Amino acid sequence: MEPSEHQNEKLLLRAFPLFSPLSDSWLRPGRILTLHLAVMVVLYGTFMIAAVRGDQLWIGNGIGVFENPPFFAHLLATATSVPFLLYLVRRLMRVLQEAPDRAKNEFWNTIERTRLVRVVWTLVAFLGLIALAGSVVMASRFQVDIYDSIYNLPTFIIYSIIRVYQYLICYPSIFAAGLVLPWLSFLALRRASIGYLPFAIDGIGGLKKYLKVFDGPIFAVQTVAVAIALANYVGWGGFKPVSTMIAIAAPVVVTALAAALYLSFAALVRTQRETELQRIVDRQNALYSAMMNADNEAIGKPNDIAEELEASVRVYELVRSTRNFGWVKYLANLSVAVLPNVLTAEVVSQFVTKLMA
Repeated sequence: MEPSEHQNEKLLLRAFPLFSPLSDSWLRPGRILTLHLAVMVVLYGTFMIAAVRGDQLWIGNGIGVFENPPFFAHLLATATSVPFLLYLVRRLMRVLQEAPDRAKNEFWNTIERTRLVRVVWTLVAFLGLIALAGSVVMASRFQVDIYDSIYNLPTFIIYSIIRVYQYLICYPSIFAAGLVLPWLSFLALRRASIGYLPFAIDGIGGLKKYLKVFDGPIFAVQTVAVAIALANYVGWGGFKPVSTMIAIAAPVVVTALAAALYLSFAALVRTQRETELQRIVDRQNALYSAMMNADNEAIGKPNDIAEELEASVRVYELVRSTRNFGWVKYLANLSVAVLPNVLTAEVVSQFVTKLMA
């Protein structure tokens, strides 16, 4: 009997280091979300109590909790990280239920063989630990009156614990789900020769339903990241306190995830389209061989074969020319975060002056 959607979800979740130690009774999206929410409430609740008691919400000559937009950026990213992973897993399981059996089998074989999920998770967690160590060093070396400074010990300790949860659990969840799941899914579909429908309504061989599993959620994450960058821009009065690249780092990183998504999907479309094009070429060669090697009585009407051959050439061009420009929305989204810093009043004034000259 074929495993249910919920059983498949558990199998896939076990590929992630975060969930592999959990028992079957805990390996449910509802319980995982409850646990994630409980950890956040305890950590951030304790932090806010310490911040209130230490007068760290607003600091006259420093940076309080409510005066630092990145605090809310990390809060939002932390809150949505685990739900993002679970949401992608649920969407993927639903579309796989409708896929051919050979695609399902190839996907699960790929999941069983690969260690890519653990590698990416470990790499992001390691980079997070480096970032955490860097923030501790900066807090101890630079005497800035900010809520997570080592000179404000209670909030410093609690927020360091929050960072451990962010860098070891939350952020690896986003990257492992957003980067690895699309790659493994499209790899399995390529190996299974899922097929290509040249005149499908989606314009890309009937394969867009697999792209949509990841495209919408990743675009939503990028939109949130852009909104955070704009909030930082407004909150800081521009990107003067930090470099532009640091200020827009989150949108850039999520855009890189989108680039990886579209590159892996493009490989899927290309291989399936080439298989279909080869079928057309084989038909063309058969027609050409029949027309050249057979006598007129054997082939019936040579003109009919020539017309079919000519039609197949037009079909070949139609199949080869199909394109998908869904990635453009990511560039448009990213430009919203970049333009406020690039198009300053001075730059606009100089451009207008040159235009009017």
